[in-house]
Amino acid sequence: TAQALWDDWTYGLAEPGPLRPLEPAGVGQLSARRPDALGTARTPLIVRQHDVRVHIDRDLAVTEIEQTFFNPRSENLEGLYTVRLPEDAILQEFAVGTEDGSPQIGQVVASARPGVSSAYEQLGAQLEWAGPGRYRGIVTDIRPGKTKVVRLRYLEWLPHYAHGAGTRRTYVYPMGQSAAAQAGGAPNLGEFSLEVDVSRAEIGGLSAGLGAKNEGSRVVMRRSDFRPAADFVLDLIDTKGRKGDRLEAYRSESEGVRYFLAEPVLDPGPPPEQLEVALVVDVSAATDEARLDLGRA
Repeated sequence: TAQALWDDWTYGLAEPGPLRPLEPAGVGQLSARRPDALGTARTPLIVRQHDVRVHIDRDLAVTEIEQTFFNPRSENLEGLYTVRLPEDAILQEFAVGTEDGSPQIGQVVASARPGVSSAYEQLGAQLEWAGPGRYRGIVTDIRPGKTKVVRLRYLEWLPHYAHGAGTRRTYVYPMGQSAAAQAGGAPNLGEFSLEVDVSRAEIGGLSAGLGAKNEGSRVVMRRSDFRPAADFVLDLIDTKGRKGDRLEAYRSESEGVRYFLAEPVLDPGPPPEQLEVALVVDVSAATDEARLDLGRA
């Protein structure tokens, strides 16, 4: 039988038949069906609201996305959330919740964990790596007439480009890269808002696309019933006196999360044939909190 031929060991993550066009990057989709309806196609849920908040600190851009999905059906659903991020982005946080409740911070896993059939058998919200820049995760308990809120936060370095006699950095929020978007099949976003904080970007000027407005240290864009067909592009023009550091470094300020990001800053233009980078790692535990307290005493 067809049921015997299609042994869905992915717990509904795979789809029989030809692959569909990729969804627009950055615009995650939540497709749902009844939990007991294995083998039937999922239906994309309505995107009631899509909010994007970006903070640019010199060359580092932190993008926070909050999407609100609505279940118009009269039954509980289980959904598959899929999203594509920029190729060089570092996914930092994933959370799922409701409009009237606090979100549940999830985990980002590389693949199914050892000893289980699927990463989604584990309790709690999880997002699984599904290829370069692609992530997916099961969202449960989507109640009839209610909403589900999905939150993402990712980091990326802004590339440097030659601009006249100086340089510029470019931030891109990708929304219209897929064939479906270019053919007019992009999802409809009921309410869309995007806000970029450039107060710490160290710029001499800027140029924003898609009709976004410059409001002092913020770039703002708001739309209703918005179908994105193109990427949002923001060019940050460097001041003439700005001297790029040879190495950009940032330390995490998140509670309970510790990481250190560093990137060599290259001159605009073709990359050099060779790049010499020296990385010094202190493994002596000299910066252990207990040792620091003892040293201060």
